[in-house]
Amino acid sequence: MTTILRISLLIIILSSLMGCKNSSEIDKTSSIESKIKKDTILSTTSQIKDTKAKPHSNNTFENALVYKYVDAPSGLNFRDVPKGKILGKLPDNLRIQILEVTDVTSDIEDSGKSISGNWVKIKAERAVGYVFDAFLKDEYREIEYKDTINELSIFSLSMYYDEENNYYPFVSLTDDFWNMRFPEVAKEYEENDYQETNKEYSYPVRDKERSKFLNNREIKETDYLFIYNFRKNQLKTFKVKNLLLFSHESIYGGSYLTGFDLKDLIDTSEISYENTFAHIGKENPFEIGKVKSIQWKLIDNKKVPKIELVYNSFYKSSNYIVELAYHDTQEENDYYYVNLKFLDNDYKGTFLFVTSPFKKLLYETEITSGESRSAKFYMDDLKSDNINVGHYTGQLFKNKAPVIYGLYDISFGCPGIDFIDKDEKTIYIQCDNRH
Repeated sequence: MTTILRISLLIIILSSLMGCKNSSEIDKTSSIESKIKKDTILSTTSQIKDTKAKPHSNNTFENALVYKYVDAPSGLNFRDVPKGKILGKLPDNLRIQILEVTDVTSDIEDSGKSISGNWVKIKAERAVGYVFDAFLKDEYREIEYKDTINELSIFSLSMYYDEENNYYPFVSLTDDFWNMRFPEVAKEYEENDYQETNKEYSYPVRDKERSKFLNNREIKETDYLFIYNFRKNQLKTFKVKNLLLFSHESIYGGSYLTGFDLKDLIDTSEISYENTFAHIGKENPFEIGKVKSIQWKLIDNKKVPKIELVYNSFYKSSNYIVELAYHDTQEENDYYYVNLKFLDNDYKGTFLFVTSPFKKLLYETEITSGESRSAKFYMDDLKSDNINVGHYTGQLFKNKAPVIYGLYDISFGCPGIDFIDKDEKTIYIQCDNRH
């Protein structure tokens, strides 16, 4: 019995010793875990603090394209950093790419409403900067077509050729809807296999086809066709009901142009097609004899005023150096054609701008060339004291601001007529350019 008690006592003592060891190990492990957890919390807190200290690192889109649209009728400023220096202005409804969402926020009042949002890094064409995202939206806002164009419809004067390569004046009224829609033409084209020749063919559009076409173009038989050559100050007027409407095959083949034939009505030896415009309506819109050629004169670079100009898409600055300058005065307004170097980002370009006698900016444009057009005047290629390159300005239309026209040679597409008035929309000449 004594032996059994001794053995039991020994087991109890050994169990106690093992329990103390395990407790010690548990406490030690718990202590290590507590330290690790504490270090992790400190590390995470430190990372959060660092993130807040770097406003441009909250959310970037390296592998995804995210787009928004500007929602600001008067335009949206973009800046060098969040809440920083204004670099320029983005137009309303412009699609922009979101490059990064920062954690820099703003709370502002706009039209009596409280607006909150983040600053985001964006790219818009060639411009990169930061904008306030409260003025961005997900969807493009549809705009009435009539609100995007000038209400005045102007057509170009073109020409067509007969089988003997004689050319005649022609006002094309064609749009894509009417391309190859006349059964007589299609049938004749197929029967005579005109694809095998280089000749052009035409046929008159009469009766129901004529009515259908004119109705589609919102032209009435009682309207007039006004043809104005602003270089020669010649205005000719014709009644629509007396004009032949016809279709002729385009010089590129496979399509037909439809419009008014002016053969024997206009002497082509007296008409310059590039400087002649057409209008169809009840009244003549043209002001006669008030468009003049701009005579560019080389001037001292120091005489160019420091005007804040838009460059490289949407940037805006007056921090530039004038490298070459031409000038002219028309109706007391000053016209400048200049090569500039912008110091903010070492950008060079050619610009035309117009100022009032009080140095107010009336018109500005950056001269850029591309696949469809090229500048008529490259200053680096020609340095002369007096240059006439075919730029025109003056009052082309009644009761409207002066225009500026002829800045480019057009290889394809239709040219525009700009107004020296920021509130007047550009007139895009209606021409047929299906080639």
